[in-house]
Amino acid sequence: MPAKSALVVLVVLPILASGCATGQTDPATYVDDTGATLNARGDAGGDPTTYWFEFGRGTGYGLRTPDRAVAADFSGPISERLPGLAKGVTYHYRACARNVDGAGCGRDQAFTTGSPAGTPQYPDLITLAPGDLHYDTATIDGTKHDVLRFSNTAWNAGQGHLELIGTTVNSKTRVAQRVYNSDGGSTQTDIGEFVWHPSHNHWHFEGFAEYGLWTRAEYDAWLASGRKNGAARKRGVKTTFCIIDTRRVLALPGSPTSPRYTACGQTAQGMAIGWGDEYNSSLPDQWIDLGNARLADGAYVLRSVTDPDNRIIESPGKADASRESAIANEAVTFFTVTGNQIRVTG
Repeated sequence: MPAKSALVVLVVLPILASGCATGQTDPATYVDDTGATLNARGDAGGDPTTYWFEFGRGTGYGLRTPDRAVAADFSGPISERLPGLAKGVTYHYRACARNVDGAGCGRDQAFTTGSPAGTPQYPDLITLAPGDLHYDTATIDGTKHDVLRFSNTAWNAGQGHLELIGTTVNSKTRVAQRVYNSDGGSTQTDIGEFVWHPSHNHWHFEGFAEYGLWTRAEYDAWLASGRKNGAARKRGVKTTFCIIDTRRVLALPGSPTSPRYTACGQTAQGMAIGWGDEYNSSLPDQWIDLGNARLADGAYVLRSVTDPDNRIIESPGKADASRESAIANEAVTFFTVTGNQIRVTG
């Protein structure tokens, strides 16, 4: 099943030894026809900790979410969104964690999928790990630069389509996000602007993505600080995107078999359930500008975040951090450079 490539929160356990990771499994939230958000609260207990949720159609579970690592000083909520579930089914789940002192799981909780009439059907943006990393050169501000090219894909794992409606007044095109309800109705909320992108020759939505290049050591130190200390060494300049369906990533409930949103227009763009928008490495500005030299030998991290400013609504009141946060919408690719050769390691 699809899962976020990183998460906001974490750790659980009422089962490890006294003074170690502690916590409890909490009730699920945002339960609808095909998904639910699993929740827990915990404290890492002074050691780096890994958490996950086990779930299934009975207390034997059988399925689990990806492992999520947290710092030794973590204390707070943990959440994980489960898309692609069957409608009208009771699922059981529990939160689990592991650190140097051992592993264990919290108590069982259960929920039943099925949405009442009029429930908003939100999109859920997921970023796939960047791929096709390679060197190239580009003319930037009249000067030849070395660049690191890569492909990037964001896709919609939610219960509803991402639909953006543009309205132009006094030369500005304001964008409203249309959220459909399970009974066929909809609401619209103003979330930003469409802008003309001259090198792509079509309209883009502002602030849809962010790219950052780190050394592996600096990235690991940033994570260890709780994402407080440090920053990417270099950032991509391209933050605006035309949002359309370019490939079907997963056949989720409600996912059309052919693309629903196909034009980079000024009046409407979007991403259907189960569909992704892939930006190929060959496109203009699909790079990190390296300046006048390629990367030195070493280990690096390329991080991509979809909707980094949280403009797009993915949950009621933007309250579900497992869908809304930059951590929830990010993906990373680890790679090494040796003698100008790039090798992806994860």
